[in-house]
Amino acid sequence: MKDDSCQSGWIVKATTASVTVQQYKQPPVTVKKEDVLWVDAVYGGAHEVLYSARSSWQDVIDAKPLSSESLQVVLKDGTRYKVKSPKVTANGIMFAQHGQNLNLPKSQVETVDYVRQKPITDGQVYLLQEAWPVMLFDPRTWFHMLGMVPELSVRIYDASRPEDDPLPKCPFKQLPHP
Repeated sequence: MKDDSCQSGWIVKATTASVTVQQYKQPPVTVKKEDVLWVDAVYGGAHEVLYSARSSWQDVIDAKPLSSESLQVVLKDGTRYKVKSPKVTANGIMFAQHGQNLNLPKSQVETVDYVRQKPITDGQVYLLQEAWPVMLFDPRTWFHMLGMVPELSVRIYDASRPEDDPLPKCPFKQLPHP
């Protein structure tokens, strides 16, 4: 949260105005969108981000997109790049494209979006744990295998906003399923 507090649990409702989190053995908590700083999946960090109200170059460094993921980089002159397997440093983003090694200095970068696959549902997690062969009959499995999964794009850096690198230190909680 923007007040450096943390909420752990399952997102049970999300609207354009708020998010409701079901905490373990506690009542649900509804938080207004303007109070939310960051939402991530189970293990946390930039690679697991689902929503960010921050502008952080450190998040760009930490994102480390996998093969099915990318960074969408827009330069201040409007040039756009879909970056796979980047090497990101404090000074910029390096990557290969069409046989050329490119280096985008941080000073020229306007925005960076982390593009990842939407997470699987709780039902799919359950099937993977308890009856994984059944997943072969779930059409969403085939979409995943064919790389046709819906994507989630999260803005993690915006040069027009102040940088906010440190995340609040939230204790890791291994939550049992609700």
